[in-house]
Amino acid sequence: MEKVKDIIINEGITHVLDVNTNEPILNDYLLNLNEKTYNFLLKHIEKIFKNTNIKYAKFKQDTPGEIKKLSQEYLNGKISIKNLSLILAKKMFSILKNSTSNMSSDLIIVSISTEHGNMLGILVMDYRTNYTHN
Repeated sequence: MEKVKDIIINEGITHVLDVNTNEPILNDYLLNLNEKTYNFLLKHIEKIFKNTNIKYAKFKQDTPGEIKKLSQEYLNGKISIKNLSLILAKKMFSILKNSTSNMSSDLIIVSISTEHGNMLGILVMDYRTNYTHN
């Protein structure tokens, strides 16, 4: 696939994956894509697509999998981004909780449109001193 140049963020949702708790903090509302939030997300998404080491992933055609199925259902309009993100957040939380890294993060699921079609972004924003959420 050629490099992505034109990015439009359609919708997104954030969940908090704090491994110091027993459950992820799941949001029930979509992100308010005001100018500040939109530009924050766009900056991160553009940085990903501009990375010269980027490798595009595709699900194997004959491989069943829940993430593949859910992603396709979302892209085909059969499931909302909210419902998709709740399932992904619970799965990611379980992975983080059972890992040895003990790293908390925010999970941002975004729907984007590009010149190559619609895409689903799954961004894991590890906590850093220069990054905070509210």
